[in-house]
Amino acid sequence: MRASVPPTYQSSHWTLGFSSCTGHPFRDEVAIVPSHSGSPFRVKRHPLSDDVLGEAATAEEAVALAMRHLPTDLGPAVAGTAEQDG
Repeated sequence: MRASVPPTYQSSHWTLGFSSCTGHPFRDEVAIVPSHSGSPFRVKRHPLSDDVLGEAATAEEAVALAMRHLPTDLGPAVAGTAEQDG
């Protein structure tokens, strides 16, 4: 996740979205929904999606889970938008 841009945006519910490009529209790679009121952290493909990839008890576990869902060929974040990069 260090290669992607540290949170490129936050949704209205404080979900951290990570993108492999710096501009909007972003290329969503993974998102982490923070724990609240005793609920687990949730890892999602897109910040606004209902599709949960998994849950974790701690922030560290959530990051590890998110990293396992990143594309294996993901390189450093690039300047521009998802549309520009194709």
